[in-house]
Amino acid sequence: RSAPGAGAAADGAAAAGGAPTKRVVRRMPLSPFDRGKARTDAEKAVAMKENAAAAAAPRVKQLAATIADACSRDQYKAASRNYAELKAMPDGALPMAVFEDMLELYARLLMPSSAEGVFMDLMQAGHTPTEEVCWRLVEIFESSGERTRADKVLAYMETRGLS
Repeated sequence: RSAPGAGAAADGAAAAGGAPTKRVVRRMPLSPFDRGKARTDAEKAVAMKENAAAAAAPRVKQLAATIADACSRDQYKAASRNYAELKAMPDGALPMAVFEDMLELYARLLMPSSAEGVFMDLMQAGHTPTEEVCWRLVEIFESSGERTRADKVLAYMETRGLS
């Protein structure tokens, strides 16, 4: 056993905070409203756009899958309804596969005007048309007897170096 005064002194030192403990450094901001470096307006806009796109991503993925399914079964009305909903989403980035599926559907159903509309939507969405997409559009126009439209697509391909 230790001496009666020795234990009491040790307990008192621990209670008063004198016992060795792990030190933690906490930095306080200069003012209570300082939260670090402020973002510029451009950085805020980019972050807001990324957050909105991330929030819309599950719905975009679901609609893209529904469109692909409808296109594979040649269900024009269901595919075009979902395509219109996907285009109307303000924060959703349209995947390239959606445009390709719609073009294939319009090729099978011989709908050149609708195919041209999808091609224009593809470019408005910020995608660059691939050589395969352009050739498919040329085939759609030629099979429906619209040679002038096919020539316009060929001219577009030549200016972009795709042919």
